[in-house]
Amino acid sequence: MKFEKFDKDWFDLEDEEFEFLKKKDEEFHQDMVNLMRFGIPAYDKNGHYSDLRFKVRPMQVDLISSIREKCPEGWFKNQASLCRSIMAVGCKVYLKVLGLQGSEFDRILMGLNSIAKKQRLEEFKRDVESLRADITKGSMPPEEKLRIIEAINTFEEKMLLS
Repeated sequence: MKFEKFDKDWFDLEDEEFEFLKKKDEEFHQDMVNLMRFGIPAYDKNGHYSDLRFKVRPMQVDLISSIREKCPEGWFKNQASLCRSIMAVGCKVYLKVLGLQGSEFDRILMGLNSIAKKQRLEEFKRDVESLRADITKGSMPPEEKLRIIEAINTFEEKMLLS
């Protein structure tokens, strides 16, 4: 545990440890959100993949459908993408419970998530550019085009900053 600089006359180790644990929990929570939001890519750079098949009870399928309904639109392209994300979150939690967080497997999982995040942001940028081009070529009045493009720009900035 690294100690942050402090400007007090005294140092409370218990308080510092609590702050450290709180910070670690916040990092873990953010990792969970990123895994949920960006998932894990199905293929590596060379197109390699592995099939993972297992049977589940109908209730589990209902839970997955419920999760999909509650997710914001566009978070997942298909059911397989959602299931990969759920599995990634489960793996991250499992590694934390087993005390392996920070291990090689955790770094691999987070590396896969960063790849997926980059891919999804690139797809989002391409979609936004295509939308802008379609609006520009459209037959609506210029004021309306400008208003819509400004709204798209605002939305894009919010998406890229989050």
